[in-house]
Amino acid sequence: MSAELTTIATFENPAEAHLARLQLENEGIPAVITDEATATCLWYYGTAIRGAQLQVFQQDAERAQQLLDQIESLSPETPWPLDAEEDDPLREQLEADVQRAWRAAVLGVIITPVLMLFNIYSVWLLLRIMAWGHPLPESVRRSFWMAWAANAVAVLVSAGWIVLIRATG
Repeated sequence: MSAELTTIATFENPAEAHLARLQLENEGIPAVITDEATATCLWYYGTAIRGAQLQVFQQDAERAQQLLDQIESLSPETPWPLDAEEDDPLREQLEADVQRAWRAAVLGVIITPVLMLFNIYSVWLLLRIMAWGHPLPESVRRSFWMAWAANAVAVLVSAGWIVLIRATG
């Protein structure tokens, strides 16, 4: 088994080289990037060294090159072949509901003394999301908890208004 590295691609932009390296490693092909610092920091040498070089072990070179060719042939509208996840309608619905609940909670805090319908709607959405029993995607977990916090603030503000009105009335 040969432990020699071979260059399979060069990139002017080291970020593109890292994307390609990650895709290869995702497929189980170890890869390294050489001359990245030179291509980044000494950009005027970039042409001389041909940019950042993506290297793999010789025994993986053919498979890695095929994978890179396959990725390169994709149009921008085509999903990456390595993204095996299909669009999950449940996840999309969950994310949309969390965002809706967050917006309603914030709007409810802004107009709490006048109308708490937004907070009621937000709490209903949040409870429905919890009842589904699916784990929240990382992309909306923060918004989910922030919506709960905003609703709690709305309740406190409303309670404060009620106490103030009773005390003055």
